Amino acid sequence: MNSYGKFVVTSALLAIVIPLGTVNAAPPPGAGVLDVNVVNVPDVEIVGTPGVVIENDELNPVPVTVVGDSSGSITHLNVRVGELVSLESFCILNDNSSDNEFYYDRNGSSPLVIPAGYSFVVTDIIAKPACAIVAGDPDDFYLALVEGPQSARSYTIRLRGDEVVQYTLNGGIAYPSGNEPRPRNTAFSAERIEIQLLGYFVEGDALAPGAPRF
Repeated sequence: MNSYGKFVVTSALLAIVIPLGTVNAAPPPGAGVLDVNVVNVPDVEIVGTPGVVIENDELNPVPVTVVGDSSGSITHLNVRVGELVSLESFCILNDNSSDNEFYYDRNGSSPLVIPAGYSFVVTDIIAKPACAIVAGDPDDFYLALVEGPQSARSYTIRLRGDEVVQYTLNGGIAYPSGNEPRPRNTAFSAERIEIQLLGYFVEGDALAPGAPRF
C-alpha cells in the first residue's frame, strides 16, 4: 500500500491500482436475493497490454462430449464398440494367389471395404492351419501373409504345427481407404489356411503405402 491509501499491483505487463473500499454483501445465492453495497467504487487502471495464451495439446486435450453416438460405449482399446470388427477369409489354397479377400464375419456377401475418410487398424491376426477343419500334421509348415495392394504393409505368418495361433500386435497396422488388406497363402505352406483379423475403424486417413510421414 502506498502513501495514498491504495493497493498497487504491478508486473511487466499489467498494473492494477485499486483504492481501498468497503463491500458489504448478503448471504450467498440460495439464501435470498443478493444485496451488495459497494462503498467507494474501485478505480481500476490497466497499464500495458496483458497477453493471454491458451494452449491444448495431446496431454491436455480439449474436453469433448459425444452426444447421440449410436456406436456405443468405449472399449478397452479406447474406441467405441461399434467400431470393432472381425474379418475372416475363407479356406485359402496354398497357390500364392493375391485375389483372396477378407469378409465381415465370414459373410461372402460382405467383403471388407474401407470407406473414404476412414482407416482400418489391425490389432490381432489369427491363423488357422488346415482351416481348423481337419487335424493337421504337427510337422507341417505354413507361410502366409496379410498384405495391402502391391504387397505393401504386410504381416508374415510363419508357423509349424496344426494349432490355431493368435498374433496380438502391441501397436497396429493401419490401412487407409482403397488399400484393403488381403490374405495370401504361399506355395510353401503344406495345406490350406484360414486367416482372421481383429481390429477397428478410425476416422482419418492413414499414410498411403510407401508415402513418407514428413
